[in-house]
Amino acid sequence: MPGRGDAGLRPEDSGLTAGMPGGQARRMSFLLPQTRTGTVATARVVDIHGDRYVDLAVAIEGAGAPGATGRVSVMECPEDLTPGERVAVRFTMGVMTRVERATS
Repeated sequence: MPGRGDAGLRPEDSGLTAGMPGGQARRMSFLLPQTRTGTVATARVVDIHGDRYVDLAVAIEGAGAPGATGRVSVMECPEDLTPGERVAVRFTMGVMTRVERATS
């Protein structure tokens, strides 16, 4: 007797990329925890009720990779990032959680 998840589907027919057209099904989902490298497009320090954050837009490296935007605490991101700098960006559940300067 097949289990609940065994409906005769191939592994590529289910999961986070199910129903995506063509080559997109092979891309890693931003829902999975991961670190991606990219280039800073914009970085702006903002102060919200005394707490400092960096509003960041990053062009993620890789063929067809989408850009990413987010607001990260200055505790998790260098305040002095400038456009054009290479960074390593940590994502969890699609949310930018940490940014560091790329080492290579």
